[in-house]
Amino acid sequence: MYIDFNQHRFQAKFGATSDTWEDAGILRQKHFNRTFTRADWQEKLSQVHDWAWRKWELARAEAAFALSEGRVAQDPGHVAPAVLEALEPVIRDIGERKQYKRGISAGTKLYINFFRKDKYSREEASCFKKMVEAIPAARSQAIHERQKSLKPLALERLLLDNDDPILLADLKQEEAVRRTATHEGMQKWEVQLADWRNRLGVSDAVNVLGKMKNMKLCGLQKNKRVMAILNMAVLQKLKPVHRKSSTQVHQIKKACKTLVVNVSQNPSRGNLLTPDSGCNHTLCSSSLQIHLGLQRLITAREMMYQHGHPRRMVVPSDMSLHSLRQLAGQGMALPSLGTCLWCHSLLKVNSGRV
Repeated sequence: MYIDFNQHRFQAKFGATSDTWEDAGILRQKHFNRTFTRADWQEKLSQVHDWAWRKWELARAEAAFALSEGRVAQDPGHVAPAVLEALEPVIRDIGERKQYKRGISAGTKLYINFFRKDKYSREEASCFKKMVEAIPAARSQAIHERQKSLKPLALERLLLDNDDPILLADLKQEEAVRRTATHEGMQKWEVQLADWRNRLGVSDAVNVLGKMKNMKLCGLQKNKRVMAILNMAVLQKLKPVHRKSSTQVHQIKKACKTLVVNVSQNPSRGNLLTPDSGCNHTLCSSSLQIHLGLQRLITAREMMYQHGHPRRMVVPSDMSLHSLRQLAGQGMALPSLGTCLWCHSLLKVNSGRV
């Protein structure tokens, strides 16, 4: 763990890797950071400390993560008072956060193409750049404006039917993979859920999701954290007048009908549920989307469908669900991908490679 003095940020990272992190949600990340102010620095330090030691606990049995002599394991999220006391004057006297000028407009996405220098020359890379730039900007803008004028496509249209054999096989595999991913560590999420409840003005006793008897959650092992987040997501979706224990089941089902919740991260991370705009948040490699209307996990295959891949897409038989989810989470917009592939194709023709 260390401090980024320029950006006022606590950061933690692991150089080694472990298979125990593959299905551990946010703990799978190599890096974790929190930006702090002089008012909340202890809380943000605690969050980074919690992530780092929970991540270590999963892999503690491996030789690469053995503690050096004299060091003892720490309680995730609990920073020693002596450390806080030593850091207090450092944070108090820290300089102003450095501001960097943005060279691109907000919302712009950058795609970087790497060319192997043992395969391509500088002239070929320059040729590729010129071809991409030659694509008429007006055409790209027209496509963008047309997309903005269309309403979001209902996610349900991209999902497989609940009785589809491919879906049932995927869900069985997903559930087997998630069976060991139930480590919760310190209950930071409970504190964050309490803040969420306070914002909505509801008490701890309100459990609207509990009124839906025999609720299934196919593809994911139910645990206390997941069910608590889903319950809060439903409360968020309900009208304020219905956020109470006496809410009718049909009102709850109506709120759940098209509700998609990402349970891979804790509430403080935000972007957990479908926004009012109807456009779902960007997928990432750790996304675990629960469709409450369908009462199941949205599979890695269906995440690929969200990128625009057709249902006739063939997934290699030896490709794991983890790899497919990684591919979907790191996916590239198909129009942009098409542009790059087309220009690569032209480059090969011009270079006599085909």
